[in-house]
Amino acid sequence: MSRNRPRKLLAELETSRLAGDMFGHRTGAWPAALGDLLDTPRALKFTLSSVIKSWEKMSGEVDIDELIILTALRFRAGPAFSFVVSRAWDMRLLAKHGAREDDKAERERQLEELRSEWKDALSKTDANRFAVEILVSDLFPAAYLVTGRTKWLHSNRLQSVASSRGDIYIGRIAAGELPRNTVRDQTVLRFLHSVAEGHDLEVFAKRFVSSREFADTTIFFDDAVRNWPTEPTIAVAARLSAASAMIRVASEEAGDGLLYQHPTFHLVKHWIASANQGDNYLEWATHEIVSRIPKELMRATELYFDLFRDMRVGIVDQSRARGQILEKAKESFVPLSSTDFAKCFPANFPYTLSHLVRLDKQSHGPPMRLRLADWSWLATKLLKGIEKRPDILIPHSLALFGTFGPQPGPFSFYRFRDEDVSSFFGSGRDTFYQLIQRPFTPSPALDPNFALLLPLSAQQAGRILAGEPQMGDPADTQY
Repeated sequence: MSRNRPRKLLAELETSRLAGDMFGHRTGAWPAALGDLLDTPRALKFTLSSVIKSWEKMSGEVDIDELIILTALRFRAGPAFSFVVSRAWDMRLLAKHGAREDDKAERERQLEELRSEWKDALSKTDANRFAVEILVSDLFPAAYLVTGRTKWLHSNRLQSVASSRGDIYIGRIAAGELPRNTVRDQTVLRFLHSVAEGHDLEVFAKRFVSSREFADTTIFFDDAVRNWPTEPTIAVAARLSAASAMIRVASEEAGDGLLYQHPTFHLVKHWIASANQGDNYLEWATHEIVSRIPKELMRATELYFDLFRDMRVGIVDQSRARGQILEKAKESFVPLSSTDFAKCFPANFPYTLSHLVRLDKQSHGPPMRLRLADWSWLATKLLKGIEKRPDILIPHSLALFGTFGPQPGPFSFYRFRDEDVSSFFGSGRDTFYQLIQRPFTPSPALDPNFALLLPLSAQQAGRILAGEPQMGDPADTQY
């Protein structure tokens, strides 16, 4: 991604000349200010030599304009350069608006601190101060709040020290080279081109999921150049194919853990979000879920939240997907033995059954297949599964049929929703409570906090079977 563009420099100089005629010394393009700053052959020679050496090492990895500007400041206005490097983060924050009323005093205090440091830096240089202010304002559009110099013309650069990746770019320029083993911008851009052409999807997905630096850089450029006419468009189909590979790799790396805890999965979702309005998104997302039933059941239920709820898919479309999930679950579970059925559910995460049946809602709406009646075919299978593997299925049943808390723990309260238990199990209601009462050895993988509910639920089951009211007040302890 070459940023060496002599035609633009000439255009900026012409714009500067015209703006100067209108606004006088309140404006100035950076090439003209650069000429005023490098006012000796020695300064010009050292700057040019340093730029050439740095560009040989970092071609395409920093913005050439900003490399020139910062190098000139380093050699001709050292104190100003030091201020920019040390205060780059604060200078970027100046561009952010919308501070709360109680933050205004702090913001003004920080501004005064920056202005004081800037005046001190400027007083220590014998360079053309107007040129220095123009160059700094070109780097940071909001710098006028510190320098007092309003600039009517600002450059708009992708690899800018004022961007969200500013710390990376100013670090590269200050060092004059790239850190060892860093992710190169050009590598990411080549991968984006390959994905657009439908190539290297697996390699791209593995690098994206396994490297936070690579994923961050990819999202930065993907968001920035998506509508550029000079860059290839990544079709929805190509984006989703890459996303399938990302989900597969992330699932392998997460193991028994949840995807949202994986360090790059939020960036995977960001990549997917750019395609969630496409024609084939719903079909793709539904397939990603249904294909994981029953062998990756926890992952399937987790992906429903990621790909439907979090992507703000409409109720009608969610309902269609829920219908397919229900049918695939029925098709998969009915032929299984009680033991194999129980093994479909993770021992370490006792919420998969409740997420499958009712998502994270306690109300049971018909359009979303959340009614317990939609899942009543599962009742006998669940009772037999509990009898064979209580260590797995009792915790899952507690999450589905009860209220507990306080959140996030330690849990000290559990209460069955007996109307749901009766509706779901029918004549098997008492059998369910009897199974809950039976002693068993919990799985060592079960969350210790959730394990606190086991004796509490057994006590409540005994009270229900004895016709006594359940203990406790659920008012402040809802799940």
